[in-house]
Amino acid sequence: MLNKKLLLLLIIGTLSSCDSEPLLKKKSDPITTNNTLTNNTVARTDKNEGVSAVKEIGWDSLIPESALPDQEIVERYNNGELDDDAPEMIALRAQIKELEEKAPVNEELDGKTVKIPGYVVPIEMEGSLVKEFLLVPYQGACIHTPPPPSNQTIYVKTDENSAGKFENFDTVWVTGTINIEKTSHELAETGFTLKSSKVEFYE
Repeated sequence: MLNKKLLLLLIIGTLSSCDSEPLLKKKSDPITTNNTLTNNTVARTDKNEGVSAVKEIGWDSLIPESALPDQEIVERYNNGELDDDAPEMIALRAQIKELEEKAPVNEELDGKTVKIPGYVVPIEMEGSLVKEFLLVPYQGACIHTPPPPSNQTIYVKTDENSAGKFENFDTVWVTGTINIEKTSHELAETGFTLKSSKVEFYE
């Protein structure tokens, strides 16, 4: 039988073991695929960037809306109205499998300034500072469990202001310019590159 927590991870393309942490949510958010980080645009002033519009996003924002599974079916499953072997769930799992294999990306994000939460997987150090890292949506990804699909993995390049002393799976907010760019690393394939101007611990 499919664990509900695992199903939720699968819905947004994050295949993992049942022990993996779910996608980051605000503490008050219910667990759904439609979290409040998605499509919430805010304006802020940064001393290094001047005034800019920063789009605060969730991990489902990285996937085209047209490719996301039916939210109604997800809610019915989470509410206990549908069993794992219900026809709707069988169809949903097939859709999820296709989503993971194709790993489509949301092209509307290309070149945008975004802020997204995630877990750090360091890949390049300079002394004690992490200069480059993978940002992933659940704890343990790429190290203790298989990596997420490429459309759920972001390659982060820090600048001199955003490099920091981060450890495996530290939880952070990353702000910067995101681009659709496939890269290959020893630990994972990525569908996005994010040049960060700010990395701060998630609270």
